[in-house]
Amino acid sequence: MAQLLVRNISDDTVEALKRRAAANQRSVEAEHRALLEDALEAERMRQVDRFRAMIDAIHERRVLIVLDTSVALKWVLNEAGSDRARTIMALALTAPDFWRVEAGNGLRKSVRRGEITPDEAAHYLQVLSQAPVRDVPTGPLLPIALELAIGLSHPLYDCLFLALALDRGCRLLTADEAFVEAVGGRPDLSAHIVSLADFVP
Repeated sequence: MAQLLVRNISDDTVEALKRRAAANQRSVEAEHRALLEDALEAERMRQVDRFRAMIDAIHERRVLIVLDTSVALKWVLNEAGSDRARTIMALALTAPDFWRVEAGNGLRKSVRRGEITPDEAAHYLQVLSQAPVRDVPTGPLLPIALELAIGLSHPLYDCLFLALALDRGCRLLTADEAFVEAVGGRPDLSAHIVSLADFVP
């Protein structure tokens, strides 16, 4: 095994090393070895942390998409566009944090129409609860969402998703063609919404 000889160490440092060794009930040599190993391990962990930070930054730089509930429901319901909707699950997705409540209401409507059973609705809601979507608090989005709702004469709930897209500087992906049409008439907003049928990752 390799040996390491360290010269020109101050007396104070040597005494501190001896005290530390005595406190840990091991020899000075063993204490010295442990200090070196701890320092190298700490540096290794810092490198791991830096690497993880780089990976997180890469993920943050991925194209962010605001997910509309109309698209999320297609993940669990067999509807027109469901296959296309499922292809976006690998993207960086975000939505106002009430979207699962809205999804639950959509599932209720499907039960009422006889499209799915109550047990299926409960199962699908559980699936959506594990969906890879980063939730964003709704409260801070309300002022701009209200302004959008009034300006577009469109429900506030939908405008919360558009408000998030504006806040994040990205696009809202929706299957609500009426909403796309309403926003399309506003040049200052139209770049922030895209129909599922027209979306290209």
